Amino acid sequence: MKSKYETVYERLYSLSVDRFFKSGNKVQESFIFQGSDNWDMYCKQIGKNREFELFENVELIGFDTTEEVQKFEIPRDKIIDFSREHATEIGVEKYFLLIQK
Repeated sequence: MKSKYETVYERLYSLSVDRFFKSGNKVQESFIFQGSDNWDMYCKQIGKNREFELFENVELIGFDTTEEVQKFEIPRDKIIDFSREHATEIGVEKYFLLIQK
């Protein structure tokens, strides 16, 4: 069971927080998601940065409660990253999983 918030990305790029804030507006405006595990920043653009990790065919799924996350059935090796950093944003779910499709 997935939530109402699910988006598939053909490509996402992961940068360290330091590299993200040193990047240009184009990269920063393409920000999608920040992981809780390693604090990496996931973006749709990479700009001139040469130090990034590419993820292809990924899906970002949002959940309102931890119970919804726990009920979501997916092999752990498909989970790229997770976030629980958006709990206070209005109109945005509290928990996210970034998964390999």
